[in-house]
Amino acid sequence: MQETEKHHMVQSTYSKSVATNVGKKFLSLLDKCFPPDHQLHKILNRITIKISYSCMPNIKQVISSHNKSIMKKAMKTEEPAQNNMNCNYRKKMKCPLEGNCLTSKVVYQTTVTRQDNLQE
Repeated sequence: MQETEKHHMVQSTYSKSVATNVGKKFLSLLDKCFPPDHQLHKILNRITIKISYSCMPNIKQVISSHNKSIMKKAMKTEEPAQNNMNCNYRKKMKCPLEGNCLTSKVVYQTTVTRQDNLQE
């Protein structure tokens, strides 16, 4: 039966401002700290450790993609409310606003008279 080799990934973020070769330094530390006679050399050596760089998006891209997804969800939820739901009155035939009680930005006007019909 063959034993499968396990690889460990070391992933550092890439930055143009860093002049040091981080991968080379890491591998030299690995060689120095875990020589062939070390008990952990079987696990921690150049063959089992893989190095890669991760490029992260800048903060502007992260914020704009987040805002875009939120706006997309908001647009999806507004459309059904505007198209299907104009009235939430239980008996739609008796709605005092003729089935338009959920309409937004409406100005109501009324005339109030006193019961004794005295005007001031």
